Amino acid sequence: MKLAKLSLAAIVAAGAMTTFASAAPLEEAIKGVQVSGMMRYRWATNNKSKYGASTPYAPSSDSFRWSVPITFVMPIAENLTAGVGFNFDSKTDGKAGAPEQGDWKSPKHWITYATPEYSLRVGRFEISSPWTETGYAGSRGQGFLGTLNMVENWTFAAAYFANTNVSPLGVGSDDLYAAAAIGSVGPVNLQAWYSKMQDTFKSSVFVQADVAYEGFSLKAQANQLKLDGAAKATLYNDGNGAFTKDKGTFWGAEAGFAINGFSVGAGMTQNDKKMPIYELTADSDGMIKAGWQMYYHTTNTFAARNIFVKAGYAFDQYRVNVGFVDAQAYNAAEKQGDKLKARETYIDAGYKYSKNFDLSFHYSMFDARQDGGFVNSAYYNDDNNEFKFQALYSF
Repeated sequence: MKLAKLSLAAIVAAGAMTTFASAAPLEEAIKGVQVSGMMRYRWATNNKSKYGASTPYAPSSDSFRWSVPITFVMPIAENLTAGVGFNFDSKTDGKAGAPEQGDWKSPKHWITYATPEYSLRVGRFEISSPWTETGYAGSRGQGFLGTLNMVENWTFAAAYFANTNVSPLGVGSDDLYAAAAIGSVGPVNLQAWYSKMQDTFKSSVFVQADVAYEGFSLKAQANQLKLDGAAKATLYNDGNGAFTKDKGTFWGAEAGFAINGFSVGAGMTQNDKKMPIYELTADSDGMIKAGWQMYYHTTNTFAARNIFVKAGYAFDQYRVNVGFVDAQAYNAAEKQGDKLKARETYIDAGYKYSKNFDLSFHYSMFDARQDGGFVNSAYYNDDNNEFKFQALYSF
């Protein structure tokens, strides 16, 4: 199993690139260097047609974003490589007189020692796990990742990250510990993860099983998280009717079928009614998600239940997908608070112009209301039609 598939991530001390005893000719220095990245342009339009300025955001808005992340990986010695990543990100929110904001950053740098049996990475790099977000703007930390590949069809990993940009609850430490076992037994792929964030959650255990056969696919997963330290003291039995338990469980399942370019799927997710926290970021990559806008409203929300269906068709260089999500959630524990009912319908289409250049379009209609009618509340008073266009060149 490739390390990239496990993806808990990468690292490097920035000064590592200057530790050579003598300079080498340019042609020799760049030999073996791998360069990867993308150039991506996005235009997004949001229109809150029903509620106007009473919502937390303006009735309508446009944003324009240009992102250019580039990663260099270079050989240092046998089994030893070093890497560094740079990002350029420019964004304009479209409001009259709003200045464009853009800058270059170096968010990751690492050194890796790897053999077919084991590997070790040290530095600052992506924290790729079921709870966090990958990608050029995703979750990162300073630390190490070790993997062991000595058991056939299985990879075992352990990692520690400090100074992370993950802060799920606004309290506690950002030091994160994680361990994982990923492999397969016959046709069934299995994952088991354990994580701990100092003074935030005592433990979080994630398990997943998935299988695919003759066009059919099935995935099931569950996560249990137990609060700790400052997070527990703030959120559990704090006298304001917040969390009535310090431990909660999330589960999700989805099934699909694909043949001759056609695909259909359906699934459901359910969050805990007493302690709803299960993700460290709403954009996490590992958990089953429903819709495009919906998960920002139901992630880590009391008794959130999402039921979704989707269908798609791909032919030649074209693709189109449609989906529908029905959800409910509460703003207090034990289903005692106001009940949120929400629906989202979306369509997205794409055209792959070439191997490296892709165009995509996305339109989503989201509407949320409280039982008994609409209310003037930032939590419920939400209606948004969202359009996105993306041009992506990858290399």
